[in-house]
Amino acid sequence: MINRLHIRNFAIIDELDLILKPGLTVITGETGSGKSIILQALNVSLGMKTTKTVIKTGQAQAVVETSLYQSAKERTVYRVIPAKGRLKNYIDDTPVNDSDYRELTRNYADFHGQHEQQLIMNSATHIKYLDNYIGNQNTVRKLKTRFDQIEAVRKKLASVQRQQEYAVQRKELLNFQLNEITAVIPMVGEDLKLAKEFSVGSHQEAIITTIDDLHSCLETDDNSVQQQLHRSVRELERLLKWDAGLKNFIKLLNDAVINLQEVSSGLFEHVQSLDFDKERLREIEDRLQDLELLKRKYGGSIESVLEYKAAIENELKVFESQDYEIEQLQQNVLNFQEEYQELANKAHDKRSSAIRKLSNAIITEMYKLKMPGANFEIRMTQLADNNSPVKYGKRTVRFYPDGYDVIEFYLSANPGEKTKPLTQIASGGEVSRIMLAIKTVLQDSDPVDTLIFDEIDSGISGTAAELVADSLVKLSRDKQVICITHLPQIAVRADYHLLVQKYISADDTVVHASYLDQEEKSDALAQLISGAEITDDDRLAAQRLYERYHG
Repeated sequence: MINRLHIRNFAIIDELDLILKPGLTVITGETGSGKSIILQALNVSLGMKTTKTVIKTGQAQAVVETSLYQSAKERTVYRVIPAKGRLKNYIDDTPVNDSDYRELTRNYADFHGQHEQQLIMNSATHIKYLDNYIGNQNTVRKLKTRFDQIEAVRKKLASVQRQQEYAVQRKELLNFQLNEITAVIPMVGEDLKLAKEFSVGSHQEAIITTIDDLHSCLETDDNSVQQQLHRSVRELERLLKWDAGLKNFIKLLNDAVINLQEVSSGLFEHVQSLDFDKERLREIEDRLQDLELLKRKYGGSIESVLEYKAAIENELKVFESQDYEIEQLQQNVLNFQEEYQELANKAHDKRSSAIRKLSNAIITEMYKLKMPGANFEIRMTQLADNNSPVKYGKRTVRFYPDGYDVIEFYLSANPGEKTKPLTQIASGGEVSRIMLAIKTVLQDSDPVDTLIFDEIDSGISGTAAELVADSLVKLSRDKQVICITHLPQIAVRADYHLLVQKYISADDTVVHASYLDQEEKSDALAQLISGAEITDDDRLAAQRLYERYHG
């Protein structure tokens, strides 16, 4: 239910704050007073598309705000329409995008204006009205769940199958790379160790020659370093008898001789140990080339090569599991499709048995609204689809979240005319009465809490007006009903009467709306009866009309 409407700088309205009440509220006022603008502002606040032209002249922005009450929860929604920039939506002061805003507000009110599209004028909603009428909601919820599951699993299956197609070529490459790495069997640090060994082996001759030359220089040549040191020791020993201080130097020279002998002996032994096989050298060189090739191709190091090898093995395992995954997904799709088929058949059967009953009920209501020649028809069809897994009878048909049925309302407003889709019928008072008939029949199953009628009385009078009023009163027992009217037969039946007036000054226009008390209601009824200046006869007629319904 709508509790409150606040409007600021919208069209000709400066600022207006309305408390909206349960039951039936009628809105009256002279032509051009702003009645329809109020409803337009309410409609915009509940998500209707709008433009910047609704901003009051000279103002920077327009604001429309509505307080809503549903399921014991109150919420405030409002929209700011700036002269510059984008429209902004707020739910309880939290900014939201257009789609989220409309999702919250779309089921709060149903507008029936002469030039507006309504929920029921959208053929996609017709199946919902029928399902609500027959209590099919639980089956439809299950259908939607199965539909979503089918779509999700089919999407996943298609993705895995695409991966499998890609995997055929990918597996060839991965197996080649894995075989290439496995053939070499690289080990961490192996390249460094072999490089060092290869460096020694490849320079063996230079090492031996140099060491041999050094060994001769140190020890075996006629004038070797060792022999020179021995001579130096002997010379210093000869001088000891004159200079005892030379003794320490003699010791150092002897130590040097010993060190040289150790160096010479060590180099000789090292040379003897160098027995490097040229075949081994070739093996090392080949091995290093294999390792370097892997390193260049797979990351630059033995570690990265081994990491890539592990990644290949994991990816190949995934490919190996795809066949099993595809099999499981295909089975899941089949299971969900079978369950969907059963639920869709159940929903179809229930709809089939209720179509005639609902059609007749709506025809009866139209008859009550002085449309005795009108005919209402609910058509249920199924669209063929050769690629669909769902069947209607022996045909494969397109399927939707609510089943495989396509429901559309058809109408003939006058005797002798063929029924046509309801969505193709021109707007006007006649359509409003048709909507009123449908709403009256479907009121218990309609999820919308508030019904708003803009001049539903267009083109009717007398008994037809009284019948329309009866339907509005009946609707208002379970719904909040707001109705702009020019007919006293409707206004007199209202729980609340809201009068809209427009005051024009030299530089501004002010719209005022107020609820009428009993005396004011009587004057307003007299005004509706008169259509011009109120006479005593008009007041008497208004009093009698009021007493007829209120005692």
